[in-house]
Amino acid sequence: MKCLCFLAFMLVLPSVVFTAKILFVCTPVYSHVQQMSFIADALIERGHDVWITSLPDMDEKLNLKKRKIQMTPFAQSPKLKSLFEHLMADSDSNPIFTYLRTGKRSLPLREAKAVVDVMITDDQLSATIKREKFDLMVVESVPVSSMLTIIPYKYDTPFVYFGPFCHHYQWRIPFSPSFVPFKLFPFSDRMSFTERVLNTMIIVGFMFYDPFNDRNTASIYAPERPFISMTEIQRQALLYIVEVNELLDYPYPIMPNVIKIGSLAPRVDTEIPEDYAKFLDRSQNGVVIVSFGSIFPNTNVSTLSKLVTAFTDTKYDFIIKGSFAESTGRMMVSKWIPQKALLKHKKVRLFITHCGTNGVGEAISYGVPMLGFPLFGDQPTNGILISSRGYGLQMDLFAAKTEDIKDNINEIIENPSYKSNIHKASQIVQELEKREDPSEVAAFWIEHVIKFGGDYRRSASVDMPLYQYLLLDVLALLILICIVVLTLLFCCLRTCYRMTCSRKPKVKSS
Repeated sequence: MKCLCFLAFMLVLPSVVFTAKILFVCTPVYSHVQQMSFIADALIERGHDVWITSLPDMDEKLNLKKRKIQMTPFAQSPKLKSLFEHLMADSDSNPIFTYLRTGKRSLPLREAKAVVDVMITDDQLSATIKREKFDLMVVESVPVSSMLTIIPYKYDTPFVYFGPFCHHYQWRIPFSPSFVPFKLFPFSDRMSFTERVLNTMIIVGFMFYDPFNDRNTASIYAPERPFISMTEIQRQALLYIVEVNELLDYPYPIMPNVIKIGSLAPRVDTEIPEDYAKFLDRSQNGVVIVSFGSIFPNTNVSTLSKLVTAFTDTKYDFIIKGSFAESTGRMMVSKWIPQKALLKHKKVRLFITHCGTNGVGEAISYGVPMLGFPLFGDQPTNGILISSRGYGLQMDLFAAKTEDIKDNINEIIENPSYKSNIHKASQIVQELEKREDPSEVAAFWIEHVIKFGGDYRRSASVDMPLYQYLLLDVLALLILICIVVLTLLFCCLRTCYRMTCSRKPKVKSS
């Protein structure tokens, strides 16, 4: 009997004692930390010690300490906070403010690199990493913060990528630019000839030059390690976990070391606050939710005034997140709204959004049609996806006219096809959620590669030089063979021609 108990204990012991230290590396922005925290929760339930790069004010918004997620302290927290405040200020450093003022879309590359530089060089973060000796790092795969990959390389720690982007050309995933559009450009998977030409040129350009990374990143931040390019470091990842909404994004090929998971945003059962519930209940014609994300500037430029005018000209009521409008009988305005709880209410008819990934995913999950006003980054692509899937329409906020905004609000609400399309998508999402929890899938694979590594899922393509991966050497040989054959053929034809034409006709003698 004792032997049986001992054997049973030994069988159970490995699963009991296996605990890993995991660090989530991301820019300390609310939406980024929030997505990482969902997976962190699942790993903590499995008994792991989880840390995340975050600022103290994130704990107030996300209750990280209460969820047992430890935050890495930053010696330069005030500087980081100042950089984010500068990025979100009503100035040209804020890409949204620039767009609202000029209509030009841009990416805050310089500001993003400044944030990453502070994180990489922070003494307290460095001391924490050296002290804790993490078993694995989970790095966000967002282009503007891709330089964060130098952190696991600098400290020689295995790492996994997680995020909404799938970098085919960097991760050596076979694909074709004919149907896989570049993520940051507003192309669909059914491109015209001109779009395919542009898409190909952009992707080929990114293979040889990445504006999101400095060429000498490794020598600057990790001089003690061998110098390799950032692309080579990115290909050292044990696994690539991609958060993708299959009801929104286009299908694309992947490799075994790429794990697709569904949207991490959990469906909520929280009650709607009383003041919002009263506003919804007394609405006669339905309510429109308006939200432009967490970094929308506190400004009142003329571009936004036409939104308010268009809202007033409709018969619907509006709940607005922001400060570009004032509360009235038909408009409830607040700096914060319980967005998820509101979207599931039966009287919500439309969601007006900046096409952020989280908000769009929530609208699909709860079956609410959308009117998109993409501002920057991957939002124009999401806008194209919304309209191509029939979940709503997208508009250029800077160029749109008040009358067109009003007409499109009425069109989406009154045309049943939009509601029908997104209701079907919502049902599919709910069906898929019954099969698997995306955060649990991500946690399983993270735990799996800590135990066993990920070499068996890696393709040989990740270790090939670029010229081999693109078959440039083979193409060069084939072109050379064609040139030699054509040259020989030309020489033969020229010789035959000369021999034929050089013959003098025989002249009969008299």
